[in-house]
Amino acid sequence: MSRGIDTEILRCLHKDDEALKIINLSNRRCGDAAISILASAMKNSRCELTDLELPLNCISPRGLASLAAVICNSHGEYDCMVRVRLNSNDIGDAGACSLALAMRKLPNLKELHLANNSIGDDGILSLAPKLTLTSAASTNTQ
Repeated sequence: MSRGIDTEILRCLHKDDEALKIINLSNRRCGDAAISILASAMKNSRCELTDLELPLNCISPRGLASLAAVICNSHGEYDCMVRVRLNSNDIGDAGACSLALAMRKLPNLKELHLANNSIGDDGILSLAPKLTLTSAASTNTQ
């Protein structure tokens, strides 16, 4: 992870930036340390995110757990979130379970992208009760 990514994360989540709607750190391969920085910045931010774009970032179950903990401990800050892209990381079953817990705080989530994450039966079973498949919602776990 480079210091540039640290700076970019902190800049894009400046605590006074209420206008921020989308965080797109796609294909940065920044790893769990940067995701922990992102989680800390999100905890202190007043933005109302609609999209969290984190594909191809080498996120493990540990990194996703830090992000999920912030969402789980929120008080409505993520009600606007409609899209989460975590495809092509390595969250596995443990990460999927962390995400399933966080999803109760994402009432308007319409898209969840989880392809190429080594999610097995246990992970799918933890996510399944949280998913509502309608014509307006799509989930990609291939």
